[in-house]
Amino acid sequence: MFSHLVIGTNDLEKAKLFYDAVLGARSHCEGLSDNNEKRRRYVYITDTGLFILSY
Repeated sequence: MFSHLVIGTNDLEKAKLFYDAVLGARSHCEGLSDNNEKRRRYVYITDTGLFILSY
């Protein structure tokens, strides 16, 4: 069983738009920003784990 899945991308904002639409169709919330000076990422929280987009 997976607790999380991390996907890397070169275009974080474009990937967020795509996954917001795909996961939104499955009734998941929009990705939450978890950005700081060392990393940029969006986290999607589900009942079964985390889906993370990272730059």
